[in-house]
Amino acid sequence: MRLASISVTALLSLCVLVLFGADGWLSRWQLDVPFRNGLSVPRLLTCHALHWSGSHLVWDLAVFSLLGALCEMRHRPRFVATLVASAVLIPLGIALLHPEISRYRGLSGIDSALFGLLAADLGRQRHREGDRTGALVMGLFLVGLAGKIGLECLQGDNLFVSDSSFVPLPWAHALGGLVGVALALGDGLLPAVSLSPVAITARD
Repeated sequence: MRLASISVTALLSLCVLVLFGADGWLSRWQLDVPFRNGLSVPRLLTCHALHWSGSHLVWDLAVFSLLGALCEMRHRPRFVATLVASAVLIPLGIALLHPEISRYRGLSGIDSALFGLLAADLGRQRHREGDRTGALVMGLFLVGLAGKIGLECLQGDNLFVSDSSFVPLPWAHALGGLVGVALALGDGLLPAVSLSPVAITARD
């Protein structure tokens, strides 16, 4: 099996499930505290893979698996870049906006980044193809994402998921969405190559 044929989304989803099952064993490592005893790059990445409850895990992982698979099939380099950028920038942003927060967990910020990436990328493609209706629909999806995040910031709570096991941080969704849209629209930042789980094809 070629390395390029292995799904990054599937591998990361499996890691998230393993970390959730091993949470009790790994608690002493404090993988969800990115800034304790100084900046820790590994913790910036691992905190996203941890979750506060089964419900938290199911919602986050379901969205990540769906959006991740779609984004990865469209353009794997941009998908991976979005994962890395959002995984690093979201905790850094949360540390600035919520200095009182000492522990951060969850994929929801990265989920928002993938939604922004997919909608903006599809919208750009529809625009290039002259499909104004399709571009408008993708634009409305982005407006909907912005509206959802805006309401969450005003209410200080998640709009669709209610879970008392953690404190919602809507700004994580906002930061993720911005990262995804920026990378979708950032022509020239990444090779124009689409890496799907089954083939490598050139993109315009």
